[in-house]
Amino acid sequence: MGTLNAALTYFHTDFEDKIAYEQVDTDVTQYKNIEGATLSGFEGSLQYDIGARFNWAFGVIPYVSFTVYTRYEDDSNGANLEYVPEKSASWGLKFNNAELGFFSRLNFTHFGEHDITDYEAQGPRLWAATTWPTSF
Repeated sequence: MGTLNAALTYFHTDFEDKIAYEQVDTDVTQYKNIEGATLSGFEGSLQYDIGARFNWAFGVIPYVSFTVYTRYEDDSNGANLEYVPEKSASWGLKFNNAELGFFSRLNFTHFGEHDITDYEAQGPRLWAATTWPTSF
């Protein structure tokens, strides 16, 4: 029998003095404290060890994880926090062999649309990205 791991978590965090960014001059940004912020949402993950299922000497483990924010706002003005994507996901495949001391992972990550300030263009915009880092 293979090993199946699944998790689902609800989170709610009230920050006091959350660090944010502020543009103070054309070429200068600095950190600033905002009165507070509230972040809440769900995180989940799922993975299954195919190698254990077939009694292989090595692990082959597909996995997926996600985060969905239901609230991510500056408490002082109710605006959405910058640089916090409403949704993000990560998925990939892990390979390992304990006897050989080998571990490898192919990982894909997607960050959904979120507000950022483009300091070079002098204005807010939406941004989304998918990355393909790998680790060996």
